[in-house]
Amino acid sequence: MQQRNSNFELLRIICIFGIITMHTFGSFANKSTGANLIILTLINSVFNTCVSCFVLISGYFGIKSNPKKLLSLDLRIIFFSVLTALILSIWRNNFIIRDLIPSIIPIISRKYWFISCYFVLVIFSGYLNKIPEILTRKSFEILLVLMLLIFSVIPSFFIFDLMIDGGKGLVNMIIIYLVGRYIKFYWTESYSVNRILFSIIFLLSTIFSLNYFSSIFTGHIINIFSRDSSILIIASAIAIFMLFRELNFKSRFINFIATSVLMIYVLEGFVRTVFNHFIDISFYLEKWYFSLILLLYIISVIVVCFIIDVVRNYTVGRLELPIADFVIKNVHILNVSIRPVRKRISIIIFDFFLKKRKNKF
Repeated sequence: MQQRNSNFELLRIICIFGIITMHTFGSFANKSTGANLIILTLINSVFNTCVSCFVLISGYFGIKSNPKKLLSLDLRIIFFSVLTALILSIWRNNFIIRDLIPSIIPIISRKYWFISCYFVLVIFSGYLNKIPEILTRKSFEILLVLMLLIFSVIPSFFIFDLMIDGGKGLVNMIIIYLVGRYIKFYWTESYSVNRILFSIIFLLSTIFSLNYFSSIFTGHIINIFSRDSSILIIASAIAIFMLFRELNFKSRFINFIATSVLMIYVLEGFVRTVFNHFIDISFYLEKWYFSLILLLYIISVIVVCFIIDVVRNYTVGRLELPIADFVIKNVHILNVSIRPVRKRISIIIFDFFLKKRKNKF
């Protein structure tokens, strides 16, 4: 099998690093003052592009809906969701079966908002993939401009947000996915790396400046310009994506780590909770070496999550695809077996309403 390029796999690893960095620092953001306010604003300004980068990659390559793989992924998420919830509830001595329900159905309960939206995106991907094939380039551009204007530009510079989710929802994800499809179809030429780097620095500097000086002016932390739905964040994510698209290299090590990125996202909250029981990194907030402590903390979280996922891969993970295959086959058999029954019921209902309608006349 031909080894795939590692440029986008590296981007995915950097993105999960950025997401964990935001989650970690955000847990004590209200304590941030002075230099740490600068660090917090910088982290949010740079790493809030990460989710958009993830979705751009999916849009660029196009999601190919595979029921067996999707169910296998669902089983993997349920396994970690239930396991971590059980461990935490027993550890805290507050085990209640009712509280496990969101963990048993993590996609429906939106326990992990990104994964829930991603699953819905996969379901609709077959239709979304057809948009650039059916629409002309001009019509596709008009569609994207209208969607970005309503759901991104207006919420970026006004207090009004139609979706009231800051971009952490399905609508913004669909928009970014379609932008990825547009890039795949129409931005096929190579671009200057220097120009892309200048665009990234300019956009991120603008986001940082707007957030930081707004925070200074209002007296409390402002991150409105670094929300997922911000047009500046989306533009920055596109520029970062284009930069990595210009890279071309292969690394088995990077590709191997990248296979666990989604599970690292699922596990990082649990691992941080365990870590925080033994170490309070906010204690080092005013220390000159805080950034080093934060970096070691985040790398440790990623390593532990990665190891847990690798262990799962070589143990219970081997059962996921066979179980998914078994479920899909039996659903198909059940569907075929009840099809005549459904058809007969439909005929009876149709005849009933037809006779009822005739009796009226």
